[in-house]
Amino acid sequence: MKQFAKRTMSLLIISALFVVWCGVANAGTTGKLAGEVRDKETKEPLPGVNVVLEGTKIGGVTDANGRYYILLIAPGTYSVSASMIGYQTVKISNIKVNVDLTTTVNFELSSQTVQLGEQVVIVAQRPLIQKDGVTTMQVTEAEVVENMVADDFKDVLTLNSGVTTAPIRDASFASNNESGEGQFFVRGGRGNELAVFVDGLYVRDGITGGLGTEITNSAIEELQLISGNFNAEYGNALSGVLNIITQEGGGKTSLRVRGLTDAFFGKSTQDYTFKERDHLLETKGRLDRSNWGTYQGQLSVGGPLPFASEKMKYFISGEYFQTNNYIGALQDEFARRGTAKLTISPTTRHKLAFSTNLNSEDLEIYEHLFAHQGLYSQRVGRDSLDNNFAGNDRLSTRNVQGLITWTHTLSSKAFYELKAQYFSREFFDRVRHDPSEYLFLTFNAGEDFAISGDDPRYLKQEDRVFQGKLDFTWQADIHNNIKGGLDFTKHRVWRRQLLTGGDIINSRIDEYTIYPVEAAAYLQDKMEFKDLVINLGLRLDYFDPRDSVAVDQNQPLGRRELADGTLRLSPRVGLAHPISERANLHFSYGHFYQVPEYNKIAFNRRRWIDIFRPTLGFAGLKPQRTIAFEVGWDQQLTDFLALTVTGYYKDYENLVSSDPFPNARPAAVTYFINQDFANSRGVEINFRTRRTNHFASYFSYTLSRAEGNSSSPLDTRNDLLARPPRVPVKELIVLDWDRPHVFNFNLDFRYIGDEGPLIFGRRLLSNFGVNLTGRYESGLPYTPTDSRGQRIADENTARAPSTLQFDLRVDKLFNLGGMKWGFFTEITNLTNRRNIVEVYTDTGLPNDSSDPGFTPQGERDPYNIGPQRNIRLGFELNY
Repeated sequence: MKQFAKRTMSLLIISALFVVWCGVANAGTTGKLAGEVRDKETKEPLPGVNVVLEGTKIGGVTDANGRYYILLIAPGTYSVSASMIGYQTVKISNIKVNVDLTTTVNFELSSQTVQLGEQVVIVAQRPLIQKDGVTTMQVTEAEVVENMVADDFKDVLTLNSGVTTAPIRDASFASNNESGEGQFFVRGGRGNELAVFVDGLYVRDGITGGLGTEITNSAIEELQLISGNFNAEYGNALSGVLNIITQEGGGKTSLRVRGLTDAFFGKSTQDYTFKERDHLLETKGRLDRSNWGTYQGQLSVGGPLPFASEKMKYFISGEYFQTNNYIGALQDEFARRGTAKLTISPTTRHKLAFSTNLNSEDLEIYEHLFAHQGLYSQRVGRDSLDNNFAGNDRLSTRNVQGLITWTHTLSSKAFYELKAQYFSREFFDRVRHDPSEYLFLTFNAGEDFAISGDDPRYLKQEDRVFQGKLDFTWQADIHNNIKGGLDFTKHRVWRRQLLTGGDIINSRIDEYTIYPVEAAAYLQDKMEFKDLVINLGLRLDYFDPRDSVAVDQNQPLGRRELADGTLRLSPRVGLAHPISERANLHFSYGHFYQVPEYNKIAFNRRRWIDIFRPTLGFAGLKPQRTIAFEVGWDQQLTDFLALTVTGYYKDYENLVSSDPFPNARPAAVTYFINQDFANSRGVEINFRTRRTNHFASYFSYTLSRAEGNSSSPLDTRNDLLARPPRVPVKELIVLDWDRPHVFNFNLDFRYIGDEGPLIFGRRLLSNFGVNLTGRYESGLPYTPTDSRGQRIADENTARAPSTLQFDLRVDKLFNLGGMKWGFFTEITNLTNRRNIVEVYTDTGLPNDSSDPGFTPQGERDPYNIGPQRNIRLGFELNY
């Protein structure tokens, strides 16, 4: 009864807040245009001027002070015109509108003799600093993605300052990465602390963390990373927000086809034998093939719906991708992705959008433990699990997102959006289809190779999400843009997992279904003045795991009761002070919460405590918290060069950890609890140039440090259960993903349209471009050990070598038959540098260990060395 009363009161509080706030934010899918219109001769403000986005039905009218604003603008590049009787019409093109930001466009109209239809056309230069930016927000537009080497949006994400990554090496409970994805660490946070939004709604996997979904590059209009302190409209994230906006159909039919392959260049990595691969590692220290068996195809089409009015527009995009990667056939990847969107605008005030995003991925992770020569020769039927003698992890991911959005413009000052979403992520990690088919695992004498049997790894899970969201935006006056809204989410979490007891014989199957609930309400006000921008926000989050906890944790099989729901209030504040047209100072501060992953809440829900070292989930886990602030300076140095310097600090509390209960009965167990703590701090320096003399560039350098008492929720458990046991860390240590120095750059040289020098009387280099990206990273830390694996120094006091990689793209477009045909070459790891990804902790070397149990072949793990050079050729067609 007590639990019911608490939950009822929590829901009543949220409902009451919503009634009070009902009216208030677009969940990060549109931007705003604002400015002034003046008489060119007298400089006096002009009231009653019509300001219109050409090609749309969106516009505004200046007030008595000559000021205007236009809301609800989809991200993109526009031409904006200002007109008034008795004045020349002025059109300004190349105006870029970004999500959650205000683009300022000012006009000066001439009242001198005007001829009918006369207008002045101006090509705007995009601003190098964002005057209303109160936090670090990095925006990547579709045209930038198209010009660089990027298979998916994750390749783009890693070029942002403050972001580091770790490829998926082991999708397992022990590695604390059961999401089946590579991890992204934003400003020193853990790899599951990045919230992902697609078209304004949350799509992150709630069970194990991770990005949640994939969107093909051809469907992305804008990619926005908020690595600083985000507004109150965003929640359930500790480190950052990734906001992906997909494209809509335009006013004209468009078609784009793109394909690439590396199959032209020599023998494929698919044909590697174990002997050949091992010989290359022994003699060259790396693999050497450029043909990875990669094939990629993308198709997108959009525009007005055929046989319908211009009020209905569509966009469809699809992608096929497969590769054997750089190691070979035992590291396969196969993906199919699709996006579709239909928008209906029955009137200028109403808009209905239906969209869906589908993603299907199959991945096999190379596991050197099973890479024995004999097992390789036995394996036949590459796609048959029944013949998977190699024991590698096979990962399958299926994502479905269905989204309906209703937008109603109430007036020029207010609109609301109602969104409903179904999202599901199904993940399957296995060696065989069912645990009953697994074979007992045996090893060679040194235990560095499996002789026979299967890795007892089996996990199948699905998170179904039903979400509703109501947002409202109100431009109260020229200075105040008020936003707010309500969000309700219900999950259906299903999970079936093989809990290993050390081998397949002593393992157990755990299966459960829970229905947790999340809800939120927020209110924020963006106040924009001439020399000051203030963002104030308040967010209320509610979480109910809808699961039970043991009354006495020392009696895990005893009486249970429902876990309490939790309420958390998060204040957010941001300030921007535009000191001049070329300088801006910003500051932000906030509290941020994130719900623990559901696998930590309900892990081993059947409470199998007769297995080796049993671990139990805990539904009483509280939301994890970050308190963060940042201060930054934006300075435009010249007409084409800008500098941004930002310093930040984050303090993490209540992070999920593990704690053994040795006195539990009938057997000792380990629970997940809120116990870990951490902090991160750093300085980011960014240079960017506007395209000048055909050249544009971006440089970023990050100096940072990430510290905490633990890098993984399982660290405390592993320390206490080690032989001999280790004392759990109670002080700050460098975290596993800490990279003190990271340097990124993107250089783009391009002749656009008919630009370019005359060669033999023709502009042969028109529509020709070269793009070079580079990334330098400090090596990851590790803990030195002796040949027996016993620690000989403090945790994470040694560091692997740094990595450096350059990627090059060269492309050329031709106009043939009214269409643009393009051909391009992409080269990853241009210099063919031998980047060391992982080392043996006893030697600090990638392919050499002093452990007497290792054979020479066992030491030479190809996964410890990063990818070699890869060359790909491609074509594209644009209409």
